[in-house]
Amino acid sequence: MTDTLLGLVLERLDLLEAPVYSHREASAFPAELERLRREGVLVEGAGASEVRGPGGTYLEVRRTAVGLYGVAAGDSYVKPVPLSEDDVREYEVSLPKLAEKLRRECGISGAGFCSDGGLVALGQKETGGFGLVQVYLSVPNIDEDALLSRCRRARPKAEGGKAVVLVPRGAALSPEVRDELESLGVMVVPLQPHLADGAFALRLDALLGLPAIDKDTCILQRQGKKWRIVFDGKESYVDHSNGVRYIAELLRQPDKALSAADLRDALSGRQKHWTSPGMKESDKKALLDYRRRYEEIIEGLEEARRNNDIGRAQLFEEEKSRLTVEIKTTQGLGGRGRKLGDDVKRARTTVCNAIDRAMSGIEKAHPALWAHLKSCLHPGATPIYQPGRAMAWAVST
Repeated sequence: MTDTLLGLVLERLDLLEAPVYSHREASAFPAELERLRREGVLVEGAGASEVRGPGGTYLEVRRTAVGLYGVAAGDSYVKPVPLSEDDVREYEVSLPKLAEKLRRECGISGAGFCSDGGLVALGQKETGGFGLVQVYLSVPNIDEDALLSRCRRARPKAEGGKAVVLVPRGAALSPEVRDELESLGVMVVPLQPHLADGAFALRLDALLGLPAIDKDTCILQRQGKKWRIVFDGKESYVDHSNGVRYIAELLRQPDKALSAADLRDALSGRQKHWTSPGMKESDKKALLDYRRRYEEIIEGLEEARRNNDIGRAQLFEEEKSRLTVEIKTTQGLGGRGRKLGDDVKRARTTVCNAIDRAMSGIEKAHPALWAHLKSCLHPGATPIYQPGRAMAWAVST
């Protein structure tokens, strides 16, 4: 007998196409039952039409004006047995929701649900050694021939590629079948041994013989239209975006406040717009210095306003006014330029919005990194990454 409800789900799902689970057996795992119902993996059905009575006999369920009863079927007679709602409550498995749970907890990229003769395509898993690995779920698995037929359909198209077929429980396969699976490039992986606290703790890289990832390894590496993330011993991939590029640049220079405008312009390949071609070098340097101080003032002013520090806010306002005069004077020496304040705000908005969008993608792809960045990466006019400890990030753009 399994010691988890999810294990019981897998045990029966391996044998039956549409198994049901009584409330009596499922309620032995109250916390897990609540979680699986919340996730939609277990759905309450219409209720049992028959139940076991005294001596193990099956009784038909009857709803009467005075309550639920179990009565004998046919011509046999057994005194009606009073029943409660829990006696007839049943749960069914939602395979689409089970597929979602597998994707989420095993880092598999995919969506939708389609069962092709018992072979469910879950999606793809990025690996460091085999590239994209196709992952499938096979249910039920009544005999070896049925499973082998599905594995043949799951065969990877690329030479030297790999495919993984997940089965609820371990499959007893003959040596001949194992040899054929190896030649096909298909690995059959049982799910039941990889359960932990009601979740799937499946490390496909390790099962495929790829080296384990050290928990201290930190990588953000661009690979075409994706970024490879390695953090806290886990690997995942997120779509490319400017926001991820900004984050990468901040990770590359921890504890260094960078100007949002500089960050935006550097990654877009634009030249700094704060100076005009006719300006003297001394004036250009002065404008750049003013710009950096202006950004610091804006940051300080907003923080003072958030903290209702009226006195400090007034000081920042006065310095802002003085600096604006200096900027206008310096611009007048070399030619007309853009308004500094407007562009600082525009750069801040551009960079912050891009980082916010990237963080949403990271939250789905790698929750541990998202939580780390949420506490250590501070966007704004001068975004900064402050991890609070030495972290050796390998960043490649």
